Amino acid sequence: MPIESLAFNVTEKFLEKLASHAYQEISFAWGLQGELKKLEDILLTVKAVLLDAEEKQVDNHQLRVWLIKLKDALYDAEDVFDDFECETQRKRVLKLYGTTIQKEIIKCTNSAENLSEKGMEQLQSILRERIRDKKYLLILDDVWNDDPMKWDPLKELLCVGANGSKIVVTTRSKKVASIMGTISEPYELSGLPHDKCVALFTRCAFKEGEEKHYPNLLKIGDEIVKKCKGVPLAVKTLASLLLTNKEESYWKFIRDTITSTTTHISKSVRHLLFPDFTSLPHGLSTLLQDLERVRTALFMSEEISQSALDLCLSRLKYLRMLDLSESQLEVPLERIGSLKHLRLLFLPEIKKVPNSICKLQNLQSLLLQTEELPNDIRYLISLRFLSFSTKQKCLAKNGLGCLTSLRFLWIVGCENLEYLCEDMQGLKHLRTLIITGCESLISLPQSMKYLTALETLRIEYCENLNLTMEEGKADQDLARFNLQRLILKKLPKLVEFPEWLLRGSTNTLQLLKLDWCRNLKELPACLQNTVSLQQIVIECCDKLSQRCERGEGEDWSKIAHIPKIVLDGSEINSTDDSHIDSTSED
Repeated sequence: MPIESLAFNVTEKFLEKLASHAYQEISFAWGLQGELKKLEDILLTVKAVLLDAEEKQVDNHQLRVWLIKLKDALYDAEDVFDDFECETQRKRVLKLYGTTIQKEIIKCTNSAENLSEKGMEQLQSILRERIRDKKYLLILDDVWNDDPMKWDPLKELLCVGANGSKIVVTTRSKKVASIMGTISEPYELSGLPHDKCVALFTRCAFKEGEEKHYPNLLKIGDEIVKKCKGVPLAVKTLASLLLTNKEESYWKFIRDTITSTTTHISKSVRHLLFPDFTSLPHGLSTLLQDLERVRTALFMSEEISQSALDLCLSRLKYLRMLDLSESQLEVPLERIGSLKHLRLLFLPEIKKVPNSICKLQNLQSLLLQTEELPNDIRYLISLRFLSFSTKQKCLAKNGLGCLTSLRFLWIVGCENLEYLCEDMQGLKHLRTLIITGCESLISLPQSMKYLTALETLRIEYCENLNLTMEEGKADQDLARFNLQRLILKKLPKLVEFPEWLLRGSTNTLQLLKLDWCRNLKELPACLQNTVSLQQIVIECCDKLSQRCERGEGEDWSKIAHIPKIVLDGSEINSTDDSHIDSTSED
């Protein structure tokens, strides 16, 4: 992207922020209305100059230097306003909930290690049923667990397959390979040869025949390919980034992602990528000294040292994104709690989480694997995406239900969870709710009825869940429950279909999928009035399959109007006798 276009986009984006309701509130709260108006006038003038420069395709070194400085100045200005926004959010939380933040000790859970005896027996039963006396090929990809006590029971289960079955394991650990391997030496995959990497890069970075017009870019591309170390995915990803940009300076920028020979990084750099441990320069501390404005730091290897991680978190105060979900290191959570600009935080399985992460009032995405959710999780007032697992039996009030900005909630692998929070009506903007692997969950709260923005509901692998809900208050409440996608899977307690899920969705529901609900007796009568429904998929629901036979089943009249009907992998045509093989969608 030409620098004038980049600067124009940054300017336009910042102007949009200045005009936003949030920035207007900040300027009013801090008495900055005059300064905000002056900045807006300056940026409007700058925008006009940039537009003129782009239209004329000005190739002027002095102008380009000015544009680079402008871009950096705009980023700095955004950081300043972000500081004000952080403080405004902090005051908002204090006003809502007071000043006390209690300390919580949170222990990690490993759903694979801590399966109940009953859950393990069911898992074994399913596996045996699927592969008994059948010839199979299994791909166990990127295995890291090196405990032979966990591998041996699995190996015994897999032996019920027919002769000729094969298991292929990929791993980056020689210890894992030695434990799981049945051949004398593991097969070590080498990288793609350099010439083939170059050919792949050229095919992805240029349109056909275009490369002959860019000999200099081909040389830079060759150097980029060398850094990919024979990994095709890395080659393809970087090449695709360069397809629409033929500026030599941009290609050099991509070529120079930090290496062990790096001695200087420009202060204007906002995004850092550390490919692997060996690429880290020895003078990392010195290099990071002037880079406190960096917004993204990505560590692509599990072998990054603890000192490098600690150093980055202590220096990079303006980080917006931090993904440590695959990290094997000890995560300095107290430090993370001070990164007030964070928008995304993905944490690994951890033993202790201080409540200080609840100070991150600008946080929008959080992945958390804990024994108990922080008491003050309600302080995360900007949170939009939340995925968590916990060992709690029930979720406390004044926690999740207070996250009014939440759009996506994924409750996964909570083996002890019996009840959700009773104040779910507070999630007034929630659009997607996924509940999976919660084998002890008994029921859903009455407050579910009030999730009026909910579009997708997916509930699966909850063996004790009864979806029957007492009908009490209200058809007017149910009428506002407008689902578009409803997926129910592996719910053995589901006998009577929960009509309360459908009544308010007769004009909105587009997909209904029922999978492994073997005790479900019949489809609800209201399904016949669901005029918006485009697809129904029924898999491994023994009783329903017969009831939905075309023209003959008791439930056929309820679904005959649906354009796409899939029963046990076959698409049913409601207008003639033909059946079409089909693969169902999740």
